[in-house]
Amino acid sequence: METLVKPAPAAPQLTHRDTLWIVAGVLLPVFMASLDQALVATALPTIGHAFDATGQLSWVVSAYLLTSTAATPLYGKISDTRGRRVTMLAGIGIFVAGAIASALAPTITSLILARGLQGIGGAGLVAQAMTVLGDIAPPKQRAKYYTYFSIIYTSAAGIGPVIGGLFAEHLHWSLVFWISVPMGIAAFAMTSTLLRKLPRYERYHRLDIAGAVLIVAASSTLMLVMNTGGKTWAWLSKEIVTLENGQKRAVDTTVYTTHEIERIARVAFDLARKRKNKVHSAEKRNVMKTGVLWNQVVTAVHAAEAKDVELQHILADACSMQLVRNPKQFDVIVCDNLFGDMLSDQAAMLAGSLGMLPSASLGAPDPKTGLRKALYEPIHGSAPDIAGKGIANPIAQMASFGMALRYSCNMVKEADLLDKAIANTLAQGYRTADIMQPNMRSVGTTEMGKAIVTELERLIG
Repeated sequence: METLVKPAPAAPQLTHRDTLWIVAGVLLPVFMASLDQALVATALPTIGHAFDATGQLSWVVSAYLLTSTAATPLYGKISDTRGRRVTMLAGIGIFVAGAIASALAPTITSLILARGLQGIGGAGLVAQAMTVLGDIAPPKQRAKYYTYFSIIYTSAAGIGPVIGGLFAEHLHWSLVFWISVPMGIAAFAMTSTLLRKLPRYERYHRLDIAGAVLIVAASSTLMLVMNTGGKTWAWLSKEIVTLENGQKRAVDTTVYTTHEIERIARVAFDLARKRKNKVHSAEKRNVMKTGVLWNQVVTAVHAAEAKDVELQHILADACSMQLVRNPKQFDVIVCDNLFGDMLSDQAAMLAGSLGMLPSASLGAPDPKTGLRKALYEPIHGSAPDIAGKGIANPIAQMASFGMALRYSCNMVKEADLLDKAIANTLAQGYRTADIMQPNMRSVGTTEMGKAIVTELERLIG
């Protein structure tokens, strides 16, 4: 690619004092970028727990590295066109904007995006510092100035973990980003003043934006594979293959991480505290490695966070048998998705029908409000095959509302009244078609709903 060089006006000769001041002017932005890396690395565990997203923490660092890698060559070409000072100031501005966005990030995804923005600015800080050094110092003298850079890197690496630990453990993790704001303002002021003396050598280049985008896209794809392979997704995915002898082989995988099991276990213990304070953890640790890990992690969470709740471990097949034999012994059952699908359907039929059971999909508690994102619905879904016929059992829907009162609104007393109203109505002999028994009163959707509401009003008084 051709490069057009525009002769620059003669620059004033820099004195040794001028050179030292210019080097000092670019060292502060370099220190700011280096310190940021050390601070964030130290605070990562706290950030992960704050967002309940430890599995995504690697992207907080990777987003910065990816964008800074892609932007570095662009800064060199931009500075040839627009000048070192303007380019450095732009880098500082973008870096500080990314730091503010990171500090204010409400979710782990927005934090990752903000770190990507910060990486674009960070690329300009380090790249421009080295470029400026090349402009003002002849090759024979650059070694002594590189010593100053080494001191900056070493200092940032030494004090960063101390300050980061102080912020994360005793104050708030967002301070690891907020600290860049006053430093950025100071760096902006110093750079704006000192780099005015820098000679300009303008070279006009075509920016390879497409190349930078491809670098980020390719690197992100590779990192996505490396981060999720063997964790979120198995290296050996589901497949059906034909063997050399003509027979077929099918492969399924079950993958769980410590964080995933911890999150599910915490939900189970929280639910138990609002019920009978008892949890059964069902797995197949005798034949499955995921069962072994499940048992270990649930035991650890119980010991560390839920000693007030009774915990019993049970093999999933034994749990299935005991559900039929003596269902009243159970309160909350926690298990993986495979066994959960089977045991929940079995438990539904113990109640007589899928129309009897409510369900809830509960998210992790919000770190600020403590509330969970939740979706409540009958376990059978919308049942479109009987929609509009007036024969659906409304109990699952009404009981789902009761779960919302209990787990989202913390209205335990009201939820208990609704549950009791449903039980009393059934005791009075009301039955929809799916649970009809001899000598009981057959009713439709509307009549069953009205009967429960009437009983609830009587209980409320």
